[in-house]
Amino acid sequence: AGAVTLEKTLTDKTDALTNVVAESAVTLDKTLDDRTAALTNAVAEGAVTLEKTLTDRTEALTGVIAQGAVAFETTLQERTDALAATIEEQASGVDKTLADRSAQFTSAVNQGAIALDRTMAERADAFTRALLEKAQGLETAITQQTEALDKTMGERAQLVITALAERLKDIDSAFGQRTAETDTMLGEHTRLIGEAFGQQTAQLNEVLANNSQVMQQTAEQVGIQSKEAVDILTNQTGNLREVSKGLLEQIHGLTERFESQGEAILTAAKALDSSNAKIDSILEGRHQAIISLLHTVNTKAQELDGMMNNYSGIVDNALSQAEARAKQVTTALGRDTAGQAQQALAQIEKLREEAQAHTARAVNDLKGSFETVITQIGKQLEQMRGQFDNTSRGMREAAR
Repeated sequence: AGAVTLEKTLTDKTDALTNVVAESAVTLDKTLDDRTAALTNAVAEGAVTLEKTLTDRTEALTGVIAQGAVAFETTLQERTDALAATIEEQASGVDKTLADRSAQFTSAVNQGAIALDRTMAERADAFTRALLEKAQGLETAITQQTEALDKTMGERAQLVITALAERLKDIDSAFGQRTAETDTMLGEHTRLIGEAFGQQTAQLNEVLANNSQVMQQTAEQVGIQSKEAVDILTNQTGNLREVSKGLLEQIHGLTERFESQGEAILTAAKALDSSNAKIDSILEGRHQAIISLLHTVNTKAQELDGMMNNYSGIVDNALSQAEARAKQVTTALGRDTAGQAQQALAQIEKLREEAQAHTARAVNDLKGSFETVITQIGKQLEQMRGQFDNTSRGMREAAR
């Protein structure tokens, strides 16, 4: 009876333990399913939130980069148009100034040449008129002196002839009366005639000598006046040479000024070419920097994608390990006692904590990586903005 009672009691206890273990296994299975579903939902919600956040941040970053690129292109176009307009205005101003200076120089040279021709013509006419007047005056004076000399010599010769004729008449009238007296008187008259003729000859020689001296003095005056005229003409020629030399120096100075202005224009054109080359190189560098930035963003996106895949793999592995452990615990619960069931619950709680820790670490790593990517992109955008400001400042200085 005691054995039957013991067997019955053992059977009841075994059935009760089996029921308790079965209920505990069902409860544990349900709890594990609930916890697994909650973990899956939390991970899914976190993944959706993370994907949405990453999509928003990616779209915002793309929008910022697109706006920056559009603003950069607009600013560059405006600066390029302003620089082209400034250079065109300066070129037009230089062209207009050069045309005005050329016209003024041509007008001044033409006016100087006309004034020089007019002055030389007036001086030549005045010199010719003065020389003609001097020659006419000299010719008139010589003619008058010659006429006066001819007239004086004619009058003196006429007086001599008249006197001789009168004396011959007297001689002829008295010749018949007294031959001796005639001879004496003839000799006396011959002597007187010789003396008178000598005196007249001396006077005539003196008059001729005086006239020769007057003519010589007149010729000397004409020579002196001609020499003075030649000296004046020489001085005027020297003045004209000095004026021509001054004009040539002015023309040479203007030519050098035009050459210097042409060299300045060539220097400005070379500076413009170098500025364009620098702008092209800077734009090429910015283009390469933008390409590098996009490549970096793509790389970081791929890294984030890889990390998300790793995170999904870690979560899957954790869930697989949890499921395996749960199966092991379920199997162990079927064999072991209530103490082992408590150990299984502790292991399940430990697995849950490890899964939460893995999830938290993965989320923190993902957040840290995303913040690092955002920080790097912000720094690169800040560097690009600083470089663009420096480039714009350099372009403004080059345009000035």
